[in-house]
Formats: sequence, structure tokens, C-alpha cells
Amino acid sequence: MLNTQVIYYQTDDGGTFYFRQKDLTLIDDLERASRWNTKKEAQKVLRSLDKKALPNQTILALPKLKVGCVDYIEDFDLTQTMLSISEPTPEDELLNELLQMDQADFLALIDDISHIIMVLPELRNVLKNDVKYADSVILQDYLHTIELSDFDPKTGYHLAQKLKQSRQKRRCEKDRLQLISTLSF
Repeated sequence: MLNTQVIYYQTDDGGTFYFRQKDLTLIDDLERASRWNTKKEAQKVLRSLDKKALPNQTILALPKLKVGCVDYIEDFDLTQTMLSISEPTPEDELLNELLQMDQADFLALIDDISHIIMVLPELRNVLKNDVKYADSVILQDYLHTIELSDFDPKTGYHLAQKLKQSRQKRRCEKDRLQLISTLSF
């Protein structure tokens, strides 16, 4: 079984067009479409497409172009072509989005990412301290209040609600801390 890749896009009405590298056009005939041996090769070609050198039809479809796998199935003497387009992964979609960004938006995004990276260590410290404070001081305050006070059911309910809110806030901060810790710069 051969495993080749094509660059394609699907229209809203279900039609499929394939990229032909020879003349940089989109055609509806899979047999005449350009093919690559690996997905990586096809993605490299897709990323290298220059809007200035493309026909208008291809430029309009550029944001929708994807890489997909064409499987050939041989059944006795009969050969039929089946197209099984692999759905793009979230990483593929993000990569395509980044590649399609204009320079100003791309630079702004990189600037935002670098600022986030710079504050991550401080954010991690703040979250650690908040979780530690919630686990020790706040929790102990509620437990001492419950242990040492006499209160009616209404006050007990309000106290339980405040304790619940405090624990939910702590859980949120702990979840964020765990996510940040997985990035570990």
C-alpha cells in the first residue's frame, strides 16, 4: 500500500480541489494533483507558497489548504483510488494560522509570548504562596471558628459557603500552578 500526500482544500458544498505545483493552481482532478512522499515534504511546500507568485484562485484558497494522505487500494486487477483526508491536528491548524499571520500580528504575538515567559516564574511563586496560605492560615481560621464558636444553622450555612468558596479558589490556583509547572522554563 502506497502512502502519498497531497495539498487540498474542501469547499463548503463538499467539493475537493487539489494543488498542482507545476502551475501553482488548484484542480478538481486527483490524478493530476502534485504528490509528496511524506507529510513533512508536503507541509514544507505549503508553507513556502508565496502569495505574490500565486494565481488569484490559489491565493483565495491559501488559508484553507491542508495536507492529506491518498491511499491506493489494489483489489485483484482493479485499481481504484480512495482519498482519505486526515483531519488537521490542532497543532497543524495553529501552525497554519501562524504562517498566515501578517508580520505586525506575528511580532505582536511573539512579544506577548515573551512577556508571559518572563513573568511565569513570578506567577508560579505567587500561586505557590496563595495555595500554601489557603492550606494553612485560611483553612485553620475556618476550622478554629467551627471548633470554638457556637452558631445557629444559618450562620453555619454561611460559614460552610465561605469555606467552600475558599477551597474552590484554592483548587483553581492549584490547577493553574500545576499547568505552569508543566511548562517549567
